[in-house]
Amino acid sequence: MRGRFERGSRSFVVASGALAVTAGLLLAASASALRAPLAPSPRAVTHRTTFIKAVPAPGVYRVSLTTFARSANGRTVHVVVGSHRLALGVGGPHLRHRIWTSVRIRGRGLWVRTIWSRARPHVKVHLWRMRALRATTPATGSGTPVVPSVAPSVPVSSSAPVAPPVAPVAAVSAVPQPVGVSGGWSPVFDEEFNGSGLNTSTWSTVWWLPGMSLDNVSLSAANVGVGGGVASLTLSSSSVGAVITTNPRGGAKPGFQVGCGFVEGRVEFPGSGTTMDGWNGFWMSSQNWPATGEVDIFEGWGGWPSSNYHSGGPSHSSTNIADNSGAVPGVWGGAWHTFGVDREPGTNTVYWDGRVIRSYPTYDNCAPMFLIVSVGDGTGAPTVIGSKVNVDYIRAWTKS
Repeated sequence: MRGRFERGSRSFVVASGALAVTAGLLLAASASALRAPLAPSPRAVTHRTTFIKAVPAPGVYRVSLTTFARSANGRTVHVVVGSHRLALGVGGPHLRHRIWTSVRIRGRGLWVRTIWSRARPHVKVHLWRMRALRATTPATGSGTPVVPSVAPSVPVSSSAPVAPPVAPVAAVSAVPQPVGVSGGWSPVFDEEFNGSGLNTSTWSTVWWLPGMSLDNVSLSAANVGVGGGVASLTLSSSSVGAVITTNPRGGAKPGFQVGCGFVEGRVEFPGSGTTMDGWNGFWMSSQNWPATGEVDIFEGWGGWPSSNYHSGGPSHSSTNIADNSGAVPGVWGGAWHTFGVDREPGTNTVYWDGRVIRSYPTYDNCAPMFLIVSVGDGTGAPTVIGSKVNVDYIRAWTKS
C-alpha cells in the first residue's frame, strides 16, 4: 500500500501532565464506594469528576482501567475499586498503567469517579460482558466489584507497591480475542474510541511531518472526528483526506508499535457492492521502509478490495518489492467488517471477518510496526466527496 516516501508509481511515506495526584485516583464501582472519602493531603487542592460507563444489560463484566501519564517523574496513583485498594506507579518509564477487574453490574452503568490535584488524570475504561447475573442476584444496585487483579502485561513501578492479585471470578476469558483465530492471546493495545476526541498520546493526524501528503491527498486534522465510540475519517475533497497513525516519529507520543502478534480492526470502508471508493486503508508500516516492511491489512485500491505486502525482499534492500493479492472476492464496502493479520516469523496470515483470505512469506523479521488508518483518492477508483472510513476499534495481541 504505502512506503515511507515512494512506492513504485505511488507516492505517500494515559495522560495527565505530571499526574501529581496527592489525593490519589479513585475508580469506584458501587454507590457505596463513591461515597467513601479518599483523604487528600492537607496541602493539595483536589478536584472530582464522576461519570457513568453505560452497559447494554446487567451482568458480570470484565473491566479494564487504564491511567495515562506524560511525566518524567514517577508518581503513585491510588486506585480503589469497591473495597479493594491498589497503589499503581505511573510516570517515568511507565507512561501507561492498566489493571483488570471483574464486576457485577445490576443497573445499566458502571460509576467511575476520579479525584486529582494539579492536573486532571486521563483514565480509560473498557467493559466486556462475561455472562448474565444469576437469578439469585438482587436486581438493584450499581455494580459491585468481584475480583481485582493487576494486568501482568503492564510493568509496575518498583516504588509503587501493588496489592496481590486475586483469582479471576470465572474460568471464562473476558478479554476480547482475535476473531476466528484459536490459541491464547494477551492484549497489548485496545483503542475503542470512546472519548469525545482523538487520544493524542496514542494517535497523530500527521504523516511523518506536518504538511506531508499521502495517497494523492493532503491531510487535514479537521477531517478526523471521534464520537459515539467511532472514529471517522472523511474525504472532504478530491485533494484533501485524512490519516490517523500511532507512529512515535510522526507526532504520536508515546504512540504504539508492535512486532509479531495479531492486529485487528472493525472498520466500515466506503463503497457499493464489490466496488470500493477512493484509496483507503487499514495498515501497518515500519520505521525503515521498505526494508523492514509494510502490511496492508485492507487496501481499497483501483476500486477493488485487496490485502498487500511491501518489503525489501530476502536481502532487505531499499527497493520496494510488492506482494499484492489482487481483488478479494466479496462485498466489502458500505458495511462493518473485521480485518486482521497474524504476524509470525516469516509468515503473515490475513483474516477478514474471521476467515483466512491469504497467507504469504515475509522478510521483515517481525520488525516493530505502527498502526495506520487513511483516506485518500485516485488509482481509478470512484471519487466520492464526503465519503468516510469509520473505525469501531483497533486491537493488538501477542501470544500468551
